[in-house]
Amino acid sequence: MPTPRRLVVEKVPLLLLSVGASVATLFAQEGAMSSLEKLPLLSRINNALIAIIDYLGQTFWPAKLAVYYPYPANGPALWQIVLSVTLLIAITASVFTLRGKRPYLLTGWFWFVGMLVPNIGIVQAGSQARADRFTYLPHIGVLILVTWAVADMTTAWRRRHLIMGVTGALAIIALIVVADAQTRYWRNSESLWIHTITVNPQNPVAEGALGSALMTQGRIDEAIAHFKRGLEISSTDTGARNNLGNALLEEGQLDDAIAQYNKVLEFQPNNAMAYYNLGVAYFRNGNLDEAIIRYRKAVEIQPN
Repeated sequence: MPTPRRLVVEKVPLLLLSVGASVATLFAQEGAMSSLEKLPLLSRINNALIAIIDYLGQTFWPAKLAVYYPYPANGPALWQIVLSVTLLIAITASVFTLRGKRPYLLTGWFWFVGMLVPNIGIVQAGSQARADRFTYLPHIGVLILVTWAVADMTTAWRRRHLIMGVTGALAIIALIVVADAQTRYWRNSESLWIHTITVNPQNPVAEGALGSALMTQGRIDEAIAHFKRGLEISSTDTGARNNLGNALLEEGQLDDAIAQYNKVLEFQPNNAMAYYNLGVAYFRNGNLDEAIIRYRKAVEIQPN
């Protein structure tokens, strides 16, 4: 029988690999440091506490799934933080109390929470509040917990194998149905982002992505409406503002497009793409001198 010390020591190399992978991810993720600068540590911790409970809830009731979950514009509500902390303390205390009779509860719970740590957002890489894909491996812990708990609770049942077989089959059928419904949202970019906005209307990234999808279809007026909606939610979203400028440029609204590109440069003075787009707008406006100045600035910032 391995000693507790040996069980801990044998996992140290895996822990070191996890730390290394987390550090590599942070530096490889484009824009990771800017995300850190925008989000205070307390906000990230509060979001992480809520995300753990959200992930756990969606394990058993996978409804309102979305490709992107944004941070709340004004941060999470106090009641959400308090409720999440209360549930986390209650669950952790319960699995510790029952660890003697039901050790699988402790194993499953800390597998779930422990494997979420690298992706929970305390070290933020990207701008999402959470992502369904982060739970693929942590869910194994929940399944360990549930499987052993069901096995314990049903030991004395008559016709146990028949009941569990039928229940398992019904569960698989239900999962097939909901998985089929979920995959239909992924038919194309338009349906994916419309669903995402339906799930979370305050989603500037989804509004911008839907606008870009509509742009590729030549539906410029609809695209402009979604870019503007995204900017109403988050006025500092330079990507959406740049795309709005492009859409206005396509519509021939050159002065409005120029205003949007200049606004981008107020937030990001070294945005080479905004300078390039300004050059295009001035060129179409017949103002070649101004166009040349913007093109040269774009090349100065991004020589390649």
